[in-house]
Amino acid sequence: MGPYGEAKIAAQVAQELKVRLIHAPARTTIDPATYELYLQGRGLLARHTPGDMPEAIRLFERVTAKDPDFAPGHVGLALAIGSMPHQDSLAALDQILGACPQAPCWPQLPALGFQENMMVQFSEGIPCIRVDWEKNKLYFARPEDCPEELAQAIQAGMKG
Repeated sequence: MGPYGEAKIAAQVAQELKVRLIHAPARTTIDPATYELYLQGRGLLARHTPGDMPEAIRLFERVTAKDPDFAPGHVGLALAIGSMPHQDSLAALDQILGACPQAPCWPQLPALGFQENMMVQFSEGIPCIRVDWEKNKLYFARPEDCPEELAQAIQAGMKG
């Protein structure tokens, strides 16, 4: 979908929610030191290891404190907090809502069960992907073992 289709959908959603969309001018400048902190946080976020997330959170908190209008800093903070392997759902939500009230995210809660694994969640509905709940494994079935799923996916793709 192109940008025009997305804008139309956003306008329809805004109308239903009874909110007004504003078109703010694009930012052209940011303090270089703040942007360097942001890039460091993104680097840690890209590695996506639980050990890196606390430092990424600290970096994004510094970015948002220095420049509250720099939206990517808020997005990075929400992503870093949401990517932590939280074990207590209420504590995770408290942390997210405390740090990111404007853009809360859904936390990963892998300690609650395999169904909280990001790969399991993202693979739902993809043809020929199987979940072994007893072994906590995700695998691909052979195409010859799932011809109907593949045919349905191909037909859906052809319809648009």
